[in-house]
Order: sequence, then C-alpha cells, then structure tokens
Amino acid sequence: MGSKKATVDIETELNQRIAAVDPQLHRIHNLADGRCQLYAICDSFNAMQHHVPGWAPQPITVPSLHAQMIDYMLEHAAEFSEGMTDGQFERILDRQLVDPHNWGNNATLAACASVLQVCINIIQAPSGQPLNSVVKIEPQGVDPAHVIRIAYHRQLHYEGLTIWPLDVVPPLQSPPQAITTSPASTINAAESRDDDTEA
Repeated sequence: MGSKKATVDIETELNQRIAAVDPQLHRIHNLADGRCQLYAICDSFNAMQHHVPGWAPQPITVPSLHAQMIDYMLEHAAEFSEGMTDGQFERILDRQLVDPHNWGNNATLAACASVLQVCINIIQAPSGQPLNSVVKIEPQGVDPAHVIRIAYHRQLHYEGLTIWPLDVVPPLQSPPQAITTSPASTINAAESRDDDTEA
C-alpha cells in the first residue's frame, strides 16, 4: 500500500512540476522497454519543432537517432570518457551496440542533444529543487531557443512532453499509447505511430 501511495505522490509531483514550467505541456506516455529515453526525445523533438519560428528540422525516428547517437559517441570518445572510470565508456557503448533496448543515461542524453543540435530540459520527480526547476543539457554552440523538454520520474522512466493542441497529434515514435492531456483525460495516439518505429 505504501509503495502505491508513493507512486501516486510522485505522479502528482511530476504533474505539478510540469505545470510550473509550462501549463501547456502534456505528457506523452511510452512503453518501458528500455528505449524510453529515445522515445521521449524523438516525440518531444518532432512536436516542439513546430513551436519555434524559423526552426524546421526533419522529424527523427528512434532507430535513426539511436544509430546517430552511437556514431557521435564513437567520434567523440575522448570527450565522453573524461571523468569516467576505466572501461566505463566502452561498457556503455557495448551495451548500446548489442541491445538497442538498453537504458540510456546522462552520456546518451548529451549525445542525442548534440546530434539533434538542441538543448534538452529535463523535468524530474521526485526532486528537492524548486517546483519550476529543470536539469539542462546544453551542447556548446546550440541556439538556446532550440529547446525540447522531457519528463523523468522515479529515476526509472522518461516521457516526451508536447504543447500540441489536443486535436492535433504529431507523428509519435512511441509504441501505441495515450497522450496525457491533463491528469484526468487522455486521447488515443495509436493511429499516429510512425510505422518505421521498431516495436
């Protein structure tokens, strides 16, 4: 009973934190199949690009972002290895190469931000920080106006965030799920799934 209440409390806290950052933001649920970080980044990127004047990059798919992320990390191995223990970077890469469903971490977040040339703001719960605080991933030289936001909760799961109107759903990279439009309502997003996404 205590665990269920804690999960509900974290959900409430996350919704409050998202609303404090931007009350127009809505959560895009996805499967916890190991690729939630990539789903979240792709869904937010494909949606949020429509809200920045003069910014019109091509939509990204999960398989494409995963491949580009690995290439970027290989090309910048020295940069990513800095501050890691012996062999840690190689283990991260090996896991990603062997299994694309492997969980992402701060290194993969930074690589994705550089590949997409965006800043990534992460809204997370639980957190002891002020309600409207975000964790920022800001690659050098990226326009600060080119920012996407994702949610991270229970130190386990990432979700995309969108400010699309409720009757317009972007092509989602997540498997068929629902977009949480408010704590009390959802819309079916199954038909918006991109067929190029691996299930």
